Amino acid sequence: MAERAAAHGITYLDGGIMAVPQMIATPAAYILHSGTDEEAYETHRPTLAALADTKWVGKDPGAAALYDLSLLTGMYGLVMGVAQAYALIGSGGVPAREFAPLLKDWVGAMTEGLVPGMAEAVDSGQHLTDVSSLAINQAALPNFLSAFDQQGLRGDLFKPLQDLLDRSVEEGYATDGLSRLVTLIRKD
Repeated sequence: MAERAAAHGITYLDGGIMAVPQMIATPAAYILHSGTDEEAYETHRPTLAALADTKWVGKDPGAAALYDLSLLTGMYGLVMGVAQAYALIGSGGVPAREFAPLLKDWVGAMTEGLVPGMAEAVDSGQHLTDVSSLAINQAALPNFLSAFDQQGLRGDLFKPLQDLLDRSVEEGYATDGLSRLVTLIRKD
């Protein structure tokens, strides 16, 4: 689209809306913008900001879409983990709404340190940990799969993680932290 716009002398900005319709014009919403003309973005920023907070993510017209899909990837991973957690706790007769406050607090506490810590490890290439190594996680994950099976649940979401953990240890990364998985997910 950016190439087509440029061929016709049109300034092109792309956007990724990080909100559901009910969130538009609230502090929780934001829209990611990218394009070849940052000046056009700055000129129209007040108009764009009427819908949601705006965030410039780069001159590559595809950057907004990449950020959008990356953020949604994290969200879907979280949603699937929450769904599995509710299925597991529900298999013991515990209502999801009773369990929700504990899950919310736990996930919040874990992501508060995990997200920036993992980013630092990925960018620095320093994956060693003394907290939760890949070997520890590799040894622990069969317990989850067994529990899911015993509780009559599918383990489809976690089986690929077991494969990735097995591969990480086989390739010599047993003492690294979970951040190492980022490098193992890449095809190159």
